[in-house]
Amino acid sequence: MNSSSIRSSLSPDAQRRISAWHNSLHDALNYLHTGDYIYQLPERYHTYQACEGYASKVHVFEIARQGLTESALIAFFQVFKSGREGEGIASNRDLARVRGKMKAYVLKQLAWTEEQYDTIYHTLEQKRDQLTAHYDGEAAGFQTINPSLIVMAMRGALLSRSERKDFMLLTTKAFEFVHKLTMNEI
Repeated sequence: MNSSSIRSSLSPDAQRRISAWHNSLHDALNYLHTGDYIYQLPERYHTYQACEGYASKVHVFEIARQGLTESALIAFFQVFKSGREGEGIASNRDLARVRGKMKAYVLKQLAWTEEQYDTIYHTLEQKRDQLTAHYDGEAAGFQTINPSLIVMAMRGALLSRSERKDFMLLTTKAFEFVHKLTMNEI
């Protein structure tokens, strides 16, 4: 146990928030790893009747992986977005300091530059924003196919293979930092 740990200098509210971060990052890793596992299974399609006269064919594993990736993005940004902590909740100063140390840890562990980190962070943030956007006309990119069918151009947060790999690395190292912090090892 490190007697001069970062955690010992935090308010009780901030320490509780760190525990919540631990859970969120662990969930994000579980979602990402499960999505990768599912994707390795044999390809499978499923056709179902959405309503009378409308059948839908889905790629089962792609749909599951996308949902798990979107869940991972939401869990990840519960830690990395500043939010609006109210009175009685962990102070922004404590959390900002911990986030700064976590970022420094990730950069060092992954040998990333600030620019590399910022690029992947902003890409993930953009994907998360797409996922959680209000579906008004501009944000959703509604298109009229025919008078009775209107579709959205924006359909969830899709990550490229390299974005997904970077997301996995970033989440793994952030979790490692928070886990060590929780265990008073740093």
